[in-house]
Amino acid sequence: DVTSPIVRTYSSGHPVVRRLAPTYFPAVQSVHVDESAQDRVPGLTLSRLADTSETSYLETEPLEAVFDPDDDEAGPITVAAAAEQTRNDGEHILRTRVVVVGDVDFASDTFLGEAGNATLLLRAVGWLTLDDDLLALSPNLPADRPLRLTDARIAYARLLTAGAVPLTFVLAGLLVWAARRSR
Repeated sequence: DVTSPIVRTYSSGHPVVRRLAPTYFPAVQSVHVDESAQDRVPGLTLSRLADTSETSYLETEPLEAVFDPDDDEAGPITVAAAAEQTRNDGEHILRTRVVVVGDVDFASDTFLGEAGNATLLLRAVGWLTLDDDLLALSPNLPADRPLRLTDARIAYARLLTAGAVPLTFVLAGLLVWAARRSR
């Protein structure tokens, strides 16, 4: 689905997305991060978590699925971001954390099992609890190795499994039968 990007690389080394497998964001909207807010608000840290690829774009007219450079925003488009503000009240260090994703569908029952969506959700919730020990970073990520078959490869696989392999067994059986009969 062209309206559902898969984010393969992440924008920062943030703990929520560090070494995260690709994630699938169905019907996601963009998240705008105001980088200048870090200069205006003391103790504020903003992080872009997930950006789409450079070939993506934000469609402003959903009924017209054609890129218009005058109206549409060219990629990469930020679809997830995080913010943290740290301040000292004199006795304690206070932290406020927020994670923003352009759409919640990635965490719905339908899509939670897709790609790294469940891991992203668990890491975001763990980071929001302010207990960094809860963040479980997996050192062994599965390789993203999609199987792309052309029509010719599919035909070859059908010929091999439906023709060549059974024919080999029939020929082997005939050879064994002929060898035993000749004794």
